[in-house]
Amino acid sequence: MTEEVKQGESASEVKQVCCPEFKSHIWNEKEISWNGKFFVKKKLISFFKKPIGMGSSLEKINKKVESAGAKTQRPLVVIDKKGLFLANMYIEVTKPVPKCNDVKLTANFLSKVFEGEPRDIHKWIKEMKQYVKSKGKVSKRNYFYYPYCPECAKKFGKNYLVILAEI
Repeated sequence: MTEEVKQGESASEVKQVCCPEFKSHIWNEKEISWNGKFFVKKKLISFFKKPIGMGSSLEKINKKVESAGAKTQRPLVVIDKKGLFLANMYIEVTKPVPKCNDVKLTANFLSKVFEGEPRDIHKWIKEMKQYVKSKGKVSKRNYFYYPYCPECAKKFGKNYLVILAEI
């Protein structure tokens, strides 16, 4: 965690920031290839496509990842929504982690960054489908990358979502 002080804030007003500042231009409208990228996979229950218990699951897995020496500098965490009541969370690691469900992902993606309220996700998915189609590609499934936790989204004043369309 880092502390961030903005002009005019006193030391008592400083809030903890755990997510590094997101640079949307790195992800927006890019083609990305993963070749055997290591992840720990965790199944999550979701309620109408909203994952439940993501934070607590992430904390438990991070302890195992750190003790295995498999933590990346800035781990990528993506969600693969499998319907109204199930989702998979993938946490990037540098190597397999004992007592975890390790997977290697090899795929190509088109990515696009969206900013706004989570309730707009259905609109963004439609926009992503159009973007993929405009590139002459066909999407197999979507992965969702939330660069900020809810607290950091408030602190930075931005709520981003990156949709990675597997092509």
